[in-house]
Amino acid sequence: MAKPGPFVVTALAFSLLGGAASAQSARRARPAAPPADAPWRRLALLRVVGSVADVRGDGLAGEAAWSVDVHAGMRLLVPTASPGRYWSFGADVGVSVGPRAGEAPTLWLGGLGVGYGNVWVMALWSPRFVFGEVQGGTAIGVRNTLSACMFMGVVCADVAHQHVWLERATQQDIRLSFGVDLGMVAQLLVQFAEARPG
Repeated sequence: MAKPGPFVVTALAFSLLGGAASAQSARRARPAAPPADAPWRRLALLRVVGSVADVRGDGLAGEAAWSVDVHAGMRLLVPTASPGRYWSFGADVGVSVGPRAGEAPTLWLGGLGVGYGNVWVMALWSPRFVFGEVQGGTAIGVRNTLSACMFMGVVCADVAHQHVWLERATQQDIRLSFGVDLGMVAQLLVQFAEARPG
């Protein structure tokens, strides 16, 4: 399996470039008197997620564990008829590292996301496919995540259920985690720098 290091570096560069492009686009399109709501907002995404509690097991034989995820992608915030309210549509790919079957393999993830809220608080649902290698065998699965995010998604609290099929067994994971979107932080910093006079 490929190592996650190059993916993380590429994702960080992608998020910085995406933030700069979005800031430049917003600057060129900025009217003299800005409307209350922009038509839509494009947001770069690079979330780093660490589990606060992670219970894994087959049936009732569970055990506490840890995990760290990195997700990279894009999101669109589309305004609704209600002032200040948005639909969020996104797609991302990522890696997840955590102990499983006596080792700490890398599982690859990819999926979509949809949410609703405002720039301060938003609820999101993110279904993802999971693929990797555990003890020399193929592991595939699905993960459903519910997130409560604040400040345009800069920080999120997640609860997720993951069902993984191994070659000789299945495994159910339930995780509570906290994440920071470094891509959104980078984009906000770029936009702040672009907005400074001079």
